[in-house]
Amino acid sequence: DDWTGFGFKEIRSSQISGEISEEMKGKIKNLDAALEIAPTFSKPVYRGMKGLSSSNVQELANAKEITLNAHSSFSGSKHTAFGFSNGYDWGEGASTKPITGVFFEVRSGGKSLGKLIGSTEREVLLKKGQSFSVVGRQTIQYESTRARVLHLILEPK
Repeated sequence: DDWTGFGFKEIRSSQISGEISEEMKGKIKNLDAALEIAPTFSKPVYRGMKGLSSSNVQELANAKEITLNAHSSFSGSKHTAFGFSNGYDWGEGASTKPITGVFFEVRSGGKSLGKLIGSTEREVLLKKGQSFSVVGRQTIQYESTRARVLHLILEPK
């Protein structure tokens, strides 16, 4: 229950800020215990992020390594994750606007949450502190009239 609903926002916010109360430590401990028994998802996983500043996108475009600063939700569905990157956005000028979305492809799995949280979504959780090497990067578009996104391919370190 600590990850479903809006619980994930509280956990991620506290991990990112470093301000972790005793109550939050307990929630993170419970989540980590659930992940220990969760089934492993061994196929590639994906995550989309949108609304990033030009400097954030540039920093990611130049990164050689990425370390998760909080527990992070990924998807086993490429299509679902790409939607979170704003890659399906369209309209006048969409294809020429600055890139504000990033689509991550991680060539390893994580812990599958679907059955644990009673969801049909192929949600996969990766834990805070996991590090990845950036092994590929490109700008991609779903169609020529859609927004461009930065696609980063990651492998575990």
